[in-house]
Amino acid sequence: NIFRSVNIALVNELKVLTQKMGIDIWEVIEAASTKPFGYTPFYPGPGLGGHCIPIDP
Repeated sequence: NIFRSVNIALVNELKVLTQKMGIDIWEVIEAASTKPFGYTPFYPGPGLGGHCIPIDP
């Protein structure tokens, strides 16, 4: 759960940063997807939440 949570938060922060820099986050994600192995895409969205968050370590 922590891996997923950190990556969702990271991609949302990167979206804010790239918007301020005038960079299209979707182009960045598309460019990253050309990596030949080990790529797990995460997409900007509504963020993280749910009923399990308080009980996860």
